[in-house]
Amino acid sequence: MIFVLHGEDCASSYERLSQILENYDNQEKNWLKIRLAKNATLNQLTETAIAQDLTGSPRIIIAEDFLSQLKNIPQSFLRTVPEDTLVIFWEKTTLSPTKISKLQKIAHLERFTLKTALFTFLDNIYPHSSPPLGLLASLKDTPGLAWHLQNRILLLLLSKLNIQRAQAIKITRRNIYNWQWDKIANQASKFDLVTLLSTYSSSLKIDFLTKTGKTDVPASTLISMLLLKYLR
Repeated sequence: MIFVLHGEDCASSYERLSQILENYDNQEKNWLKIRLAKNATLNQLTETAIAQDLTGSPRIIIAEDFLSQLKNIPQSFLRTVPEDTLVIFWEKTTLSPTKISKLQKIAHLERFTLKTALFTFLDNIYPHSSPPLGLLASLKDTPGLAWHLQNRILLLLLSKLNIQRAQAIKITRRNIYNWQWDKIANQASKFDLVTLLSTYSSSLKIDFLTKTGKTDVPASTLISMLLLKYLR
């Protein structure tokens, strides 16, 4: 069985990944979980899939950002994945239509797209902008809200530092189209570097606090405090 979880809403796709793993944990079989490194090669994936385990346990292989970095989909390999092996490709970007068409008959695909309100919120984050605060109430239950903020501020910071799109793709391990990078550059031009650095540092702290359960304050409340402090 092959799962492909892809799309810009990484928080939701990660929740789905966790749900799949939990479902298999609840089965009587003792599944062996193997997580491949982000820069894993096709040879490493193949060897991991066909290697014999001394316990004879079925295995779950989790490959992160594997398909998005390939020029061609290894269809011949995917069609021969052993029956006792589950392969989950977790892609933190949307795969191209060409890749999707080649995967449809051999894998279960699930796409996770960001909500329009979340896009509007992220696009309007800049000094003296009022829409973000008004949108926070409707986004309070959005999974990974702090994570999305952190990643947007990171992109703005990279653009402000004159990092080119190709370099930004390597740094973030996310596909960024030309039109997206142009929009990021325009948004970043409204900031000064000091404000961006301070905002990014605070967004990291919020993401850490919410993920580790070190605060009972909702992420939306912490983010509203951040916006009031740095962008008003």
